[in-house]
Amino acid sequence: MPLTPEDVQNKEFTTVRLREGYDMQEVDEFLDEVEAELARMQRENDELRDKLSAVTRGGGVAASAEPIQAPRQPEAPKAPEAPPSAVAAAPVGVQPSDAAAKVLALAQKTADELVADSKAEADRLMHDARTRADKLDSETKAKAAKIEQDARQRADSIEQEVQKRRTQVFGKLESDRADLEHELETLRAFEREYRSRLKSYLERELRKLETGGVDEADTGVGQVPAAAAGGGGPQPSPGGNAQAAQTGGSLRSVASLLDDEQR
Repeated sequence: MPLTPEDVQNKEFTTVRLREGYDMQEVDEFLDEVEAELARMQRENDELRDKLSAVTRGGGVAASAEPIQAPRQPEAPKAPEAPPSAVAAAPVGVQPSDAAAKVLALAQKTADELVADSKAEADRLMHDARTRADKLDSETKAKAAKIEQDARQRADSIEQEVQKRRTQVFGKLESDRADLEHELETLRAFEREYRSRLKSYLERELRKLETGGVDEADTGVGQVPAAAAGGGGPQPSPGGNAQAAQTGGSLRSVASLLDDEQR
C-alpha cells in the first residue's frame, strides 16, 4: 500500500515514560519534513500524469489527422513517423513518475525503519525492565530470607537464654527448698527435744507435789519419808493440800497436752 501525506500526518506513535526512546520533537519535525516532501512529490507526480495524459491525447489526434493529408503527399508511408514523437514523449513523462515512486518507496522504507527501530527500542527497554525487575525480585527475596534467618537465630538465642535462666532459677529454688526443709527438720527436732524435756520437768514437779516435795528420783520409787511413816512431824494443812492438788491438776493437763502433740 503506497504511503500518502495523510498517512504520515495521521501516524501516531506510542508514548513511553521513564525509559529511553527517540526525542518526540525531533520525530515530529522529521515527519513534518517527510509529509511536506511527499505532498510536493505527489503534486509533481499529478502534474506529470496530467502532462502525460495531455501528450497522449495530443498524439492520438495527430495520428488521426495524418491519414487525411496522405492523398496529397506521395510520401504517405512516412506519415506513421509522427506518432513516435508522442511515444517518445511518454518516457519523458514516465521517468519523473518513477522518481516519485522511488521517493515514495524511500519514504515508506524510512517510516518502516523508524517503526522497526522504535519497536526494537521498546523491546529492548521492556527486556531491560524485566531483567531489572527480576533482579530486584531476587534481591528482595534474598533480603527477606536473610531477615528471616536472622530472626530465627535471634529467637533461638533468646530461647536458649530463657532456658538457661529457667534452669538457674529452678536450681536455686530447689536449693532453697532443701535448705528450708533442713532448717524445718532441725526446728522440729528441737521442738521434740524441748517438749520431751518440758514433759520430764513437769512430771518431776508433779511427783514432787504427790510425794510432798521429795522427788522419787532422789528417794527411790515408792519410798515414803520417815516422818510420814512414823506419824510424827508436821502434817500439811487442808488449804495447802487443795493448792497442791490444783497445781498437780494443771501439771497433768500440760503433760497430757504434750503427749497428744507428740503423737
